Amino acid sequence: VERSTGMNMGTDKQDIECALYALAELGSAERIKGRAWPETELNWRDKEGRTALMQAAIRGDWRMAEALKAAGANLQMLDRDGRRAVDLAALYGHGEVLVCLIDGGCGG
Repeated sequence: VERSTGMNMGTDKQDIECALYALAELGSAERIKGRAWPETELNWRDKEGRTALMQAAIRGDWRMAEALKAAGANLQMLDRDGRRAVDLAALYGHGEVLVCLIDGGCGG
C-alpha cells in the first residue's frame, strides 16, 4: 500500500489503522519505548491475526521485540494459524528474537 510518504509498507489500509502496529512495521523501536501503550494497541491484530510483536518476530527485529515486550505486549497470543511470536521467530530462524522472547535476554 502506498502511503503519503511514498513508502510501501506491505500492508493494507486495515493493517495501518493501529499507530503502534504502523510504528512496528517501520521498525521504529525507539518511538515505542518509554510510552504507555493501551493494551488494545499492544495486542492489536492484523488480518492474519498477527500482532506487532509477531511481525517483529517474523522480521527478526529483536530491538522491536524488546520494546514491545517491555511495553507489555502479550507473548502468548496466537495468530490465525495458532502460532505465538516465539513460534514465528523459530520458524523464520531468528535466534536473537527467540532469546529475547524466551529468556528476556534481548541484545545484538
